[in-house]
Amino acid sequence: MLIPYLLVYKMFNDVPWAAKKRSPLLRGNSHIAWLLAAILVVATAGVLSAQTDTESCMACHEDPDLESENGRRMLVPYELFKTSVHADHECIDCHSASGDFEDVPHWNKYTRVECADCHEDAVKSFVEGFHGMARQRGNLQAPVCTDCHGDDGNPHVIKGLAIRSAENACRRCHMSETATYDAGVHAAAAAEGKDSPGCVSCHLPHGLGLPPSAGAVNTMCESCHKGSMEDVRRGGHSAIGEELAGVMNCASCHDIHGTHKPQMSGRVSDACVTCHEDEMAAFAGSVHEDLFEVDVMNCLSCHSTHKDEDEVGRFDAGCGACHDDVEKIYRSSAHRMGRLRGDVAAATCADCHKGHHVLAASDTLSVINHKNIPYMCGSCHGAEAVVTSEYVRLPISLPNYLKSVHGIGWKEGKKTAVCTDCHGTHDLLTAQDPKSSINRFNVSNACGECHAEVSEQYQGSIHGKALAMGILDSPTCTTCHSEHLIRKHDDPDARVSPEHRARELCGECHSRPELIAKYGLPGGVVESYLDTYHGWAINQGNGLVASCTDCHNTHDIRARMDPESSIHLGNVTETCGRCHSGSNPTFAQSYTHAGAL
Repeated sequence: MLIPYLLVYKMFNDVPWAAKKRSPLLRGNSHIAWLLAAILVVATAGVLSAQTDTESCMACHEDPDLESENGRRMLVPYELFKTSVHADHECIDCHSASGDFEDVPHWNKYTRVECADCHEDAVKSFVEGFHGMARQRGNLQAPVCTDCHGDDGNPHVIKGLAIRSAENACRRCHMSETATYDAGVHAAAAAEGKDSPGCVSCHLPHGLGLPPSAGAVNTMCESCHKGSMEDVRRGGHSAIGEELAGVMNCASCHDIHGTHKPQMSGRVSDACVTCHEDEMAAFAGSVHEDLFEVDVMNCLSCHSTHKDEDEVGRFDAGCGACHDDVEKIYRSSAHRMGRLRGDVAAATCADCHKGHHVLAASDTLSVINHKNIPYMCGSCHGAEAVVTSEYVRLPISLPNYLKSVHGIGWKEGKKTAVCTDCHGTHDLLTAQDPKSSINRFNVSNACGECHAEVSEQYQGSIHGKALAMGILDSPTCTTCHSEHLIRKHDDPDARVSPEHRARELCGECHSRPELIAKYGLPGGVVESYLDTYHGWAINQGNGLVASCTDCHNTHDIRARMDPESSIHLGNVTETCGRCHSGSNPTFAQSYTHAGAL
């Protein structure tokens, strides 16, 4: 009798369901209603026999004006219901509460549909989950099954949830989180049709459903970003998985919902400062401070949190992001090559520029200011030898420099040569490298930056010409003046002082039998000189008599056959006249090392 009664009711009551009292016809003449119902049963018996219960229910519930007594709309759009996963179910499969279906309304009190009748395990896991516990605590805003599984919350249009449809369900309550997600790289990837994670990829909709722990976050992220945690550990955050295992995770640096690439996120500096407060404070007053304030630069401009093997090998890629031209030079430097060999003492950008508190070279407080360079370089090349990964000891430099003519001038505040003037800055190379400023073929040019005239004289000398031809036995500036311990020529301790020239300076090469034999040099010149009056007087401490350089010149030393040589037959009289005012050709040409007595 249910269907005929409802049809009759609908025919005579084109008004909202139970929103008004029954029509006078039905209220005062119920026997007429039943009579009409009986007639209608007979008339439609063939049709009704072919209908399902659902189709019968729709006879009324497709009415858009149908309402319950409390004003709830009772519309069930049949066309939409047919798209539901429950389309092959009957209404009473879900609305199974006992009631008088021949009466309107059917129940005195509506009973919620029990999804657990079919989905027992799913409902149980939901009850134990975050949303279920929220409802148990009295939060009736927490969702129920249909809020998430219903199409736009419609309980009659239940659809299977995929990542994207679940995401749409979540955003109806979690608007701020999903708005952040929409601005992230995961949402952008999803918009391109990529298999990108959504809400339920990380948050289990059923089960405990609590916010993931630190370790769980790492595990979830690594399920897609394979090897990322190993890269993090290699990059320096090795504490992850150890003492910070329950504190630091991927979400510590990455916006957990926005999932920006770190260099795009304004949260980077805030995330880093939670652990690296001192380092962040060091930016105050640095050349990078203003760039931080305007979000042009952040921690990840220099630091790579995830470093694979190639990135570790490339090293210092951070500085190169902005200082590409300088970093390319550094990459071929002796320091960089040392790092690649495993010499952890070899300098990086931060070692010389002091990491976070980078000051301009023009700033007198900067470690790379000209007046501070020796101490900066001396922090490594100091009073103790630097030992390389091959156990090779590098020269002790700073103490010798401080005693040199350059170091003494530097300590007095004079504009004099410091380390970088001779060795270069970012292009610092070993002496063996042909491109090095201190390579024996280039060292005269380096010295010539300050001593241009002297450099020119040396390059025109027999020594300079021999070196230019590839004769490595030929002396250079540092052969005579030393590398770092360069003293004034009148310093009694200097190798270039008159009392040391013959024996220690010139004699170092000109009394070596192998060089004399190799190049056919005159033998015994040092001994014969020391046996002359000049040599005797030098031994007595008389600095007024001629030494090697007084006759052969200091830097412009030339072969006897060279017409420009100070000892060429055409010039020797003038040379002797430097000391002997009455010099003449006979006097000058009569002189030999052995003939002065």
